[in-house]
Amino acid sequence: MSNTAPSVRFGTNISHWISQSALDRDIMRTFFTRDDAATISRWGMDHIRLPVDYPLFESEGWPGHYSQEGLGWIDRALDWCEAEKLWCVLDMHVLPGHVFFAESRAHNAIFDPQSPARRRALEIWRMLARRYKGRKVVFEILNEPIAQDNDAWNELARSFHAAIRQEAPDQWIMVPSNEWDHVKNFSSLHFFEDARTLYTFHYYEPILFTHQNASWIPWMNQLAGAKVPYPGPFNHSILEIDSGFPLDLAFMRKAPYGAEFLESLLAPVLDFRSKHGAQVYCGEFGTVTFSPPEDRLRWYGDLCSIFARHGIGFANWDYKSDDFGIKDYSGKVNGRLLETLQRAAER
Repeated sequence: MSNTAPSVRFGTNISHWISQSALDRDIMRTFFTRDDAATISRWGMDHIRLPVDYPLFESEGWPGHYSQEGLGWIDRALDWCEAEKLWCVLDMHVLPGHVFFAESRAHNAIFDPQSPARRRALEIWRMLARRYKGRKVVFEILNEPIAQDNDAWNELARSFHAAIRQEAPDQWIMVPSNEWDHVKNFSSLHFFEDARTLYTFHYYEPILFTHQNASWIPWMNQLAGAKVPYPGPFNHSILEIDSGFPLDLAFMRKAPYGAEFLESLLAPVLDFRSKHGAQVYCGEFGTVTFSPPEDRLRWYGDLCSIFARHGIGFANWDYKSDDFGIKDYSGKVNGRLLETLQRAAER
């Protein structure tokens, strides 16, 4: 299978299953199943992105020893995908020595070439490459790297790429940009002279809309429940506050931030693709469910139409959750969101 170009046109993220979860096996048994893979295929999707945290199969007290039971959860996901004719992007969401929260940026040991964390992470990828080579799987080397500078990320990416390629010469590898897979960093992303390498970005712009009032982003509490519209501008007085927001959000009250704005931010990705003949992919994008419902659908429609027009494959964040999901934890499907995604994918 590895000689076949991966089909990653239209997919979804299987979040909070074997990543960003308590890894409670009783919950895991029902959270995502073969029936879910069949549903995703029936929706017209051709792949899933599968976030994985390394504690699923390696404990801090026993580095280098890998639990077959833990790896078995990845095995069954790949089996279900192949049974339903889906590809899988295997995303190492968390590796030793790297956490993608901003407060961890200065402390992530994985960027030190001499650190035990770096050696552990490389050995994990060598193990995964040996185990899954030949399967319908793309190896995404790290989720949302936050190196102090782009050179440090490029150096680590080359190390991961070489380790995987040594074990799996023909497998497809996916490389993200630095700083949370941000589009702006494609201008300095290392290009691999390797025909089986894809490049990935995440898209949550403008974040004041897509993550409005998100409890996990402390500075969002400055909104105090105010609803941010799409498209803009946003004239609420909250943007007159001089402190509290770590980002320059003034543009949101000065000019519209509709489809043209969304497309303009993709310029570094499109330039990278044009310059190198590279394959690019959006591995995450989404808007919180508690944003204004009609504006939320407009944002998805605009962004997915842009992806379709430029031939960029995508996987929304996410398949199942109460914050972003196509379906919520009770199992209710947001039919209008699903239809919006499907329409873009069919173009």
